[in-house]
Amino acid sequence: LNPWLAMILAAVLAAAIAGLVGMPTLRLKGYYLAMATLGVNEIIYILLVQLKSLTNGTDGISGIPSLSVGGLDLGGPKAYHLVVWGVALLMLRFCLNLTRSRVGRSLRALHRSEPAAQSLGVDTSYRKVQVFMLAAVFASIAGSFDAFYVHYISPESYTITFSIILITGVIIGGLGTIWGALWGTVAIVVLPELLKRLNDDITNLVFGVLLIFIMVVWQGRTQGLWQSLKSWMTRHTTGGGATPPGGSRPPGGSAPPGGAAPPGAEE
Repeated sequence: LNPWLAMILAAVLAAAIAGLVGMPTLRLKGYYLAMATLGVNEIIYILLVQLKSLTNGTDGISGIPSLSVGGLDLGGPKAYHLVVWGVALLMLRFCLNLTRSRVGRSLRALHRSEPAAQSLGVDTSYRKVQVFMLAAVFASIAGSFDAFYVHYISPESYTITFSIILITGVIIGGLGTIWGALWGTVAIVVLPELLKRLNDDITNLVFGVLLIFIMVVWQGRTQGLWQSLKSWMTRHTTGGGATPPGGSRPPGGSAPPGGAAPPGAEE
């Protein structure tokens, strides 16, 4: 089977599974939805491990061929990285265009208020399943590129721990934003490398504690941890402290000359 055709078929299969899973689970919201999808992830993992005749169990499938275009082998690191970055930029461009389209506007309305979106005629259930399926296609493409690069794939490559790390990255960057997903990806790639220098076994512990913090303290917030940290630093480094309620602090944080009240204060 041609590798490019296999990648397309895998993406179609991923979209179909996401559609079937999404219809019942998307009634949940926020982190409860994330936990439900993690449960489905574990079920699929167990099935793949048990179907040894198809997947070879935990031993996985080896000998996966490299990608090629017109006889040009893309198995080398430089060529492969160029292709992967090119596809990633195309996917990013697609998402940016989507946010500016009619579908994107309906998704923003859904993100802000589902009842309000429904009152405007948005089929919220349909839109949720659409986005769920699109995310599955993107994840499938990424997994295919990984498999064709290392020439191997196994259920052990995508455990529930890996899914938890991905969810944590999205929350770190910020929910509901494209750039938040990019920042979150940088975080979950760089942070494990830094932690490995301390201890190879500490990565899962740190991500577990971070996820518990997010579930208990950060519940219901869409602003990412990085964005919130920037906002906190801005508030505490400009104007010498918190901004007075109902107004803004004068430049430099000092009172107006002569003790005069700010404009509009005397009413």
